Amino acid sequence: MQILMEKETYMRKKFEAIEDLKLQSNLLFLQEQILEWSKQKPENETLNKFRDAIIEITFITNKFGLERLSFADTVDDYRSQKIRAIERARKAEKRIDELLQEIQKLKTKNELGIK
Repeated sequence: MQILMEKETYMRKKFEAIEDLKLQSNLLFLQEQILEWSKQKPENETLNKFRDAIIEITFITNKFGLERLSFADTVDDYRSQKIRAIERARKAEKRIDELLQEIQKLKTKNELGIK
């Protein structure tokens, strides 16, 4: 099960990386284009507002991307901790069963007077 989750996590991260590259590429294209136009017509107020909007969109997009990565890392950590806790619980249950069997053997020996 853990291998399947690791594979799903890997694939999810791979697709997200591709989406991030597409997004950053498109934003870079828009930024370069608006910068070129702004240089040609520095007094154009609409163009300057457009440039400022593109810059703000880029900052917000980058912030969301970082938050998504942080969230994904938190979820991955939570899953790993959960899996480790389940494994520890299984080991503990197995050890309890072994100890209960040992106690039962000792009780039986004690009842029979065997040391």
